[in-house]
Amino acid sequence: MKRTLLTLTLCMNIAGLAWADGTPKIQFDKTTYDFGKTGQVHQVAGTFIFTNLGDSVLTLEKPTTSCGCTVANLKTNSLQPGERGELSFTLNVGPNRANLQKHITVTSNDPKNPKVDLTVLAEYIPIFDLVPPSFYIDNFRLGSSTNLSVGVNRTDGKKLVISKLEPSKPWIVAKVDAAKTNEQSGQISISVTPDGEPRRFYENVRIFTEDEKEQPFMVNVQGRLVGDVSFTPESMYWMIGPQSLENGKIREGYANQRLIVSATAPGKTVTITNLTCSLKEIKLELKPLEKGRSYEVMARLTDVPSSSMTGTISFETDVPKQAKVTVPLTINVIPTTPPVATPPIVTPQTQKSTK
Repeated sequence: MKRTLLTLTLCMNIAGLAWADGTPKIQFDKTTYDFGKTGQVHQVAGTFIFTNLGDSVLTLEKPTTSCGCTVANLKTNSLQPGERGELSFTLNVGPNRANLQKHITVTSNDPKNPKVDLTVLAEYIPIFDLVPPSFYIDNFRLGSSTNLSVGVNRTDGKKLVISKLEPSKPWIVAKVDAAKTNEQSGQISISVTPDGEPRRFYENVRIFTEDEKEQPFMVNVQGRLVGDVSFTPESMYWMIGPQSLENGKIREGYANQRLIVSATAPGKTVTITNLTCSLKEIKLELKPLEKGRSYEVMARLTDVPSSSMTGTISFETDVPKQAKVTVPLTINVIPTTPPVATPPIVTPQTQKSTK
């Protein structure tokens, strides 16, 4: 009898150890969620179902996504053997037509499948489909003009009636081309004549329909406006951290930044005078590269400031429309963390000696 009880007890203990040392196993009902064609929404949402098919507790980390437009959350991050779990997600589809493919990574303590990649698919067709949805005009010369054309298609079967066009800047003129507009589609002509100083611009034309309940949609107009004088890079930046310092001084390879200034108009030259910097920590040196056509400005950081700061490099030219050019600069100082003092280890021996 005692031998039987001992055998039974040993079997129960072994079974308990096997359960405690068991293996979790994650299995999803599907790893791809396909919404197909969708429209008239700003966001889609769904849920992935999974089960712990193992014989030990399954624990999961917070899921990660391939972009900020996707958000994923677990209903619970711990499942007993046989339990089911849910991972819910939302995907912001954006304003323009797109074939979307986003990924969600699920990490768990399943030794054979520690990471599971889930895929979310959707073909988004907006109510107002723009072709093209945006324009980018590179090396757009100051004083010049260009004409753009964008097609508008209404995809929900209702009549397209554009009531108003609202450009973000006065130098953008937009109008509906009545001859190329019908009940479901139309065309908008856009004239762009940027003014001001050379720069990058990010503008748009908002399009309103006759239905006040419908949100306006827009076409983006972006580009880079250049004058008779160009400079590269458009801003200067120093990163000062432990790797760029030696004995409190900046290392040679981290001190210098180069600015190239060029004449861009065919057959014209440029003369640079009064080169200055607003920060005393920066010393400047002007070097001609091609007579009257291009220059190198060497900006050297001679002293490391105690904190981050911003400033400008400026110079004058003999080009009337760009009589003065200003280049922004930044010195980013990363503070070093002082070492943490380690308290002395107190032992009975040291306690006895201090009495």
